[in-house]
Amino acid sequence: FKCYYCQEPGHFKKDCPRRKDGGSSSAQVIVDEEEGYESVEALIVTSWEP
Repeated sequence: FKCYYCQEPGHFKKDCPRRKDGGSSSAQVIVDEEEGYESVEALIVTSWEP
């Protein structure tokens, strides 16, 4: 998975160290394409409610 904000792997947008507000998004959308597979894509939509 990769960050939707900075496109770097390993964290979500809400945890992105490049965001000035430290991140507090309630939903993220991540699109990931596996290298080597032309037609494989994953769409992951999450929602976090405290």
